[in-house]
Amino acid sequence: MKPTRFIIFSVLILDVISIGIMIPAFEGMQTLYHLTAWNISIFGLPLLLQPGTLIALGMSLYALCAFFSAPLLGVISDRFGRKRPLLISVIGTCLSYVILMLTQSYWLYLFSRIVNGLT
Repeated sequence: MKPTRFIIFSVLILDVISIGIMIPAFEGMQTLYHLTAWNISIFGLPLLLQPGTLIALGMSLYALCAFFSAPLLGVISDRFGRKRPLLISVIGTCLSYVILMLTQSYWLYLFSRIVNGLT
């Protein structure tokens, strides 16, 4: 296999793992981040967010950030070549996993998912 294909498949596997790794960890993450149900009001309507919904919010933020950053990364890679933006993306993903591994704060969890989605 060509080295460029290996790199592309490696990044693709990292991307898929980034979403799938969270699913079996829902219960543990709720305990780790000491999450309880949140009562919030949106446009005057009361809304109860369960701990599982709060964890799923991080997964959704990852997907939303990836949706908006992918075209931008494509433009950057067209202009500067594919190697550097791909390397920055892998480094950003690794950094987000390190933050996720070390944090016990829900807000840093959300931050790590945003960093992962953007890169």
